[in-house]
Amino acid sequence: MTQGPDRSLFVASWLGWVLAVCALSFMGVATLAPQIAADTQLPREAVGWFAGLVWGAGLAASLVTGELVRRWGPWPVTRLCLAACALGALAMASGEAMLFVLAALLIGVGQGLEAPPASQLLSAHVRVDRRPFYFSLKQTGVQIGAVTASLLMPLLALAFGWRAALLAIAFVLLLTLMALGRVSRAAPQRRASSPSASAGSQAWWALLREQRDIRRLAFAACAFGATQVCLNTFIVTWLIADRELSLTSAGLFAAAAQAAGLLGRPLWGWLASQTGHSIRVLQALGALMSLCAITLGVLGSSLNDIALCVCVVLFGLSASGWNGVFLSEVAERCTAVPIAAATAAAMVPLYLGLIAGPLLFAAISQVAHFASGFIALAIAAALGTLWLPAARQ
Repeated sequence: MTQGPDRSLFVASWLGWVLAVCALSFMGVATLAPQIAADTQLPREAVGWFAGLVWGAGLAASLVTGELVRRWGPWPVTRLCLAACALGALAMASGEAMLFVLAALLIGVGQGLEAPPASQLLSAHVRVDRRPFYFSLKQTGVQIGAVTASLLMPLLALAFGWRAALLAIAFVLLLTLMALGRVSRAAPQRRASSPSASAGSQAWWALLREQRDIRRLAFAACAFGATQVCLNTFIVTWLIADRELSLTSAGLFAAAAQAAGLLGRPLWGWLASQTGHSIRVLQALGALMSLCAITLGVLGSSLNDIALCVCVVLFGLSASGWNGVFLSEVAERCTAVPIAAATAAAMVPLYLGLIAGPLLFAAISQVAHFASGFIALAIAAALGTLWLPAARQ
């Protein structure tokens, strides 16, 4: 890496903001879904369709993002990510039911385009030993976007209507898109020796087949991602159904898990940077999320409120805190392929976990019980931990 001013915090902060506003476009629609469904005469189940379409489009976008970064560069692809999310928010704000699918697909494409160019940019500007922290700092954008959507969107919708709330999201995205032009000039990607262009155009499955460590990281991310999305998706429903809590009380537990995830991402990134043992941090997080899942599955209905809160917080710390360390480790394991291409390939199994996890959890819970769903998550997290590659010497 060439010498120059340290742009680590500058680049990480901007990329974290990009991730936050992209997450805001997804979570904003999810938060406003009841009003959107009522006004557009869509069924209430449409929020489930929306999430499925978003993650499916994100998966499809991740298949080509490595090649896009190779051809256009990371900053232009990051701006494309913002443009797709903005167009999706505008399509949804139109109130036309026929544009519902288009809006979900555009927002999903934006989500899928985000990580590979961000990983390449961070790797170009951050020292190797500090990458886990700055990658994790960037990943806090997900929680920031989710919390902002949960708190702000209902207030905007109440005051001005849900269409105006979505237009506000689109405005913020487009403002960020315009600002990013100056940011990219202030922090251009630093050029270094890199793998050949042909290596960056490999199909994702060929890349994972040849890169054993990245393949193992990707399979672990599939299991961890499924665990994370199931915790966030089903915790409120489980608390109401099994613990007979009110919606407000259940929401407080869910908020505690989200807040723990917001704290956990920079915390685990800092720990991995300080110790230099990212894989061991990921192994500990996998073991912790497996332990929390089995605790909820076996004892969840009988735990007192304090013990339940501790378990949920630890679950949020682990299941929502691993992402930045994972992405930094993918960047570290790249030896023969560009970082953007490796990240894009590793995201494919992760998206598969995000799509399949809730479907399998719902199916298991419907046939057996929520407890069985959490036990299945514990098994998935344990397998993900075992799939991780050996620690680097």
